[in-house]
Amino acid sequence: MRNGLNTLISIEIYRLVKLILTTSVFLSTSLWASPMDSVCSIYVDKEEKLNGLESNWAIEEFIKENCERNNIISFFGKPNEQVFNYSEKGKTPYYMGIPFNTLITSWCRFDRNLTDETDTFRTVTCVLYDNEPRQFIQSINTKSKE
Repeated sequence: MRNGLNTLISIEIYRLVKLILTTSVFLSTSLWASPMDSVCSIYVDKEEKLNGLESNWAIEEFIKENCERNNIISFFGKPNEQVFNYSEKGKTPYYMGIPFNTLITSWCRFDRNLTDETDTFRTVTCVLYDNEPRQFIQSINTKSKE
């Protein structure tokens, strides 16, 4: 009788452990989920009244404060207008066309889809690599020889 009771208890304990493990796996997957439910939308333009971001530093600040790795990010703006400020922060603005290729290189993951559509606006949508831009490593020697 005692041997049968031990077997029954062992089976019940095994079922309970199995249930706990299965439940914990299903519940813990939400902890591993990527934040791909959010879309960071960035309008590139010098019009502040439209909440446009006009420079690399303004875009970088916005992404650091509002976006996180693996969010979907969408850059859009007028492709043939001089609306992007190439100057450093605090310097006199120098406007040219939007550097979509640089934005893609700095912010997008290359192991995921990227869409690039042009109509009245050009829209580039991709998965955000990180909320910090990639660092550019140049092959050109920028130091002057003495």
